[in-house]
Amino acid sequence: MNKLNISNTISGQLVTFLVLTCACVFASFCVAVLVSYVLNDKMVAMLVSQAIITLGSFVVPAWGMKRLYPKDENDVKLMSDFLPVSLRCVAVAVLALLFALPFLNWMGTYTEMVFPASVEQQEQMFSLLTDGGVGMLVARLVVVAFIAAICEELFFRGTLQRVFTENIQKKSDVLMDCENDTASTNTTKSLCGVILTALIFSLAHFDMSGFFQRFVLGCYLGFAFYWTKSLWTSFAMHFANNGLLVLAFYYLPVPEKFGCELDFIGVDCPILAFLCLFVSLCCMYLLKRLDSK
Repeated sequence: MNKLNISNTISGQLVTFLVLTCACVFASFCVAVLVSYVLNDKMVAMLVSQAIITLGSFVVPAWGMKRLYPKDENDVKLMSDFLPVSLRCVAVAVLALLFALPFLNWMGTYTEMVFPASVEQQEQMFSLLTDGGVGMLVARLVVVAFIAAICEELFFRGTLQRVFTENIQKKSDVLMDCENDTASTNTTKSLCGVILTALIFSLAHFDMSGFFQRFVLGCYLGFAFYWTKSLWTSFAMHFANNGLLVLAFYYLPVPEKFGCELDFIGVDCPILAFLCLFVSLCCMYLLKRLDSK
């Protein structure tokens, strides 16, 4: 079967990606609605529906783009970007993200002043993450943490960021008409790709009250993937973030605020928030240094 050439324009690839995504989202929602009618338990129906929508909306378009626009003959496999990476790099990346949480919580309070979340939305999310026993907790870890993390990384970092980064690089090389590229120019190209992907990643959650936090999270994940060249790194960070929230909502809920104790670390202490941010950025710098060795 003939493959489309990777040298196609970025607009062509984005249009193809958009059409694939819209078709898959529509089909996934239809299947999820049918499944929700069959299942009697509301909580189980919500989790199963979320799993179906996540798999269909993110994995299928990512697989389609791999088949249509492979970098080489070995790149047609869906999991080809899950390259081996050292545990030290993964550990440093996860620590960087965890240390950033207090700062994100602190900034989140100001974002919510501009874009407050609806009470109904907060109640639904709180119910989804707190109701049920240990069995439901395990199910949430599988759906909200594992499936969501691996599917979103395949979609955003493994597909969309690659489209942006590679095409920006090709266009820049043509405009500059030079063979030898500087390190600073490469950094600018990767920065554009990471920021654009993080922006879309945040907007795709359709929750403006958490826009800033998800945008920064997307930047962390994007640079981790760019530096280590492996989705295992960004997946580990994403899984740690989602899994920690699932556990915190279950064991440390704050019902009167529809949240958990983890959400309020650093909110009333800007010094702690910025100190943790400094440590987090140091970890990210260390991750970049580890990758360069």
